[in-house]
Amino acid sequence: MISCKSESIDFDYVKTSYWQYDKGFKIGKGDFISFGNDSKVFSLKGSIIYFKDEPLAVIKYVDKKNNELIVESIDNQERGMYINVEEFTR
Repeated sequence: MISCKSESIDFDYVKTSYWQYDKGFKIGKGDFISFGNDSKVFSLKGSIIYFKDEPLAVIKYVDKKNNELIVESIDNQERGMYINVEEFTR
């Protein structure tokens, strides 16, 4: 997987997309994450992903062409991939 500086990540794209778990590190217990204003489970502050107000992951890379969100556990031990469901199913 590729690493990238957070300045080049399109956070608006991340926040407005609906993400489905694909492989590797999983955030939370379910297979879907979203950061919409009505989300009470997931939030995004900078490149840090919070699950129920606890920091669990860092966004490492976003590949809009392939609809992928690459995350890394907060302890830098594991990476995971999520797919933008809305874009992937068009």
